[in-house]
This record gives sequence, structure tokens and C-alpha cells, in this order.
Amino acid sequence: MEFNEVKNRVFSRNPPSIKYKGEFYELFNKGFFGNKVDTANSYEEIIKKAWKGTVSIRSSGSGTARALVYNFPIKNIPEEIEKRNKLGFDISKLSFSLTPPDDKLRIQGEIIRTERGIFVLYSTVKKPMNLSLKDKEKIADGLEALKLLEENLFPVSLEDIYELLDLFPNDVIEFSSYDVCVGNLPHRNTIIWEVRGY
Repeated sequence: MEFNEVKNRVFSRNPPSIKYKGEFYELFNKGFFGNKVDTANSYEEIIKKAWKGTVSIRSSGSGTARALVYNFPIKNIPEEIEKRNKLGFDISKLSFSLTPPDDKLRIQGEIIRTERGIFVLYSTVKKPMNLSLKDKEKIADGLEALKLLEENLFPVSLEDIYELLDLFPNDVIEFSSYDVCVGNLPHRNTIIWEVRGY
């Protein structure tokens, strides 16, 4: 799938919506959803970018939850790829992301627009999102949700979220917000991990 083909398909729906993980990744990798951590599609690309720190693996293929692995050293990437290959994953669908500073996390979770207004499922536990939500999950909606976002997101990051909610009014937005600027765009403290209607 090519970017323009996917974009046209997504916006031909009424309202626009991301219905397949492959659609999400095609748009995400081109930066369509705004601020994100540095990503790569191969170990060779990571070496070329000279990443420092730790990385996480995700997959745009089937069985995505089992493909996940968080915050491991870059030198272990070949070993982690081989593990997933032996488990039967299509390793061409693996993607890698540079780990943001989890020790500086403020809030993370999922945002969606409902009939009652904004709804946020979130956690403040300083771990990768799935683990954070599993440890301590909270909810906020309506005015409480708006206040929560305003208190924790830098103004330009909050504008980014509202823009995505306007573009995809029925989809879920996964996000993490930090005490410091993060990602590939300036003046933002919030990473967009996923936008999904599936």
C-alpha cells in the first residue's frame, strides 16, 4: 500500500477512520499523526541512524501483542528479531522505536470522543503503556478529562490531540506525555503512539 492510496481510503470513510493496522503504520511512518519517537523498519536502518539508548519492537502484522518487547539494548536487536522469527512472525512487519524517557512520564493512555465529550483511560505509572495501564488504570470524562489534558499536555501538544479528534472523531488516540519535550517535532511533550478505529 502506498501513502496516498491509504490516505484516500481512510478519508473516503464517513467519518474518516483507521480500520486496519497496516493503514495506521503506512500513515504513521510518514509522520501523518504528528509527533512521534524516532522509528526504523530494520536493524540496518538503526545502525545507519546511530541510535543511542534502548529500543522497543512493535509489529504491523498479526499477533501484535506477542511481538511487543520494550526497552532493550540496541545490541540485542538481532537476537530479538530471531526470537520473533522462530515464533512465526513476519519479521518484515516489525518496526523499532527509540525508547522515550519513561522516568519523566506524566500521563499516558487512550483518548476518544463520546456523546458525553472527551473520555480518557489513563495511568501515571512510569512504565511502557500496556504495563502502566495494567498496574493502575484510571478514567476521566467530560470537564474532568479536559482539565486532566490541559494540566498535563503542553499547549501545542493539546492542539495536536484536538486536531486528531476532529479528523478522526470515532477513533481512539494512544498517547504518552512527559515532563520534557520529546519526539521529532519541537515544543511538544506528547507522543502519539496510535490512532485506531479497529
